[in-house]
Amino acid sequence: MDKKKNLVKKRGLGKGLGSLIPEMEPETEEKEEKKDLSRLPLNQLEQNPYQPRTKFSEDEIEELSLSIKEHGILQPVLVRKKANENNRYEIIAGERRARAAKIAGLKEIPVIIKEMSDEQMLQISIIENIQRENLNPVEEAKAYKRLINEFKRTQEELSQIVGKSRSAIANTMRLLNLPENILDSIEDSLISGGHARALLGAKDEFVQNKVFYEILDKKMSVRETEYLVKRLNENDVSIKPKPFIPPPQYKTMAVRLSDLMGTKVQISAKNNNTGKIEINFRDENELNKIFEYLNSIQNAN
Repeated sequence: MDKKKNLVKKRGLGKGLGSLIPEMEPETEEKEEKKDLSRLPLNQLEQNPYQPRTKFSEDEIEELSLSIKEHGILQPVLVRKKANENNRYEIIAGERRARAAKIAGLKEIPVIIKEMSDEQMLQISIIENIQRENLNPVEEAKAYKRLINEFKRTQEELSQIVGKSRSAIANTMRLLNLPENILDSIEDSLISGGHARALLGAKDEFVQNKVFYEILDKKMSVRETEYLVKRLNENDVSIKPKPFIPPPQYKTMAVRLSDLMGTKVQISAKNNNTGKIEINFRDENELNKIFEYLNSIQNAN
């Protein structure tokens, strides 16, 4: 048991978790766990309403379900009773295990039922995910913001709760100042947290987006991103806009019109869905044929 406690301390839980789940003496811990251990049907469990993690890897859950089929669930899921509802429970920690158990075909799973406030529930959810490195930087930042806004915690108090420095928490929360499209790309793992922090150094949103699309296009490293941001801030470099490439169906339409008119037709377009059609003619005779064709269409209508 002592080794287990030392491992928890090394991971940097912060002082908050000890107050949420008080540490037990080694000789009583095993008895206490057995006393709290229960089994509940999966259909009585509900998702953690304070779960900071919004994206779960389907491949990881599938792999875990295969392990559960073979070995069962080795660690109980932590739950609390849902207020004012009989036989309904909310998952505090272990949502991934519960999802995998359902895929594995289990009807019930081992749980530990704890009384816990909404704030404690959010705190444990954050700590568990941070330890497992499951949260992307945006999910982590949103979880900190929720603790501050809903539960009136300061960054200094969060530092004690999650075992991170106040400056690290502040820097993570600064990511929420980025434009929504960049935040979405972080959550989708298109760019890293390092790239995102480099983009925070841009002087305005225009520069942020310019560099952001360069990162996607050229697979830039974080160091290259920082250098480009610096140069754009100093107006030392400009990025030429990429030429717009019309949709492939425009070319098909141009070929069809060329066949109908008996002359070359070109369609050019802009990225705002506007453009022009160019009809070429080599001599007056060809021009008359084009005119007659267009006139025949008008008369047909």
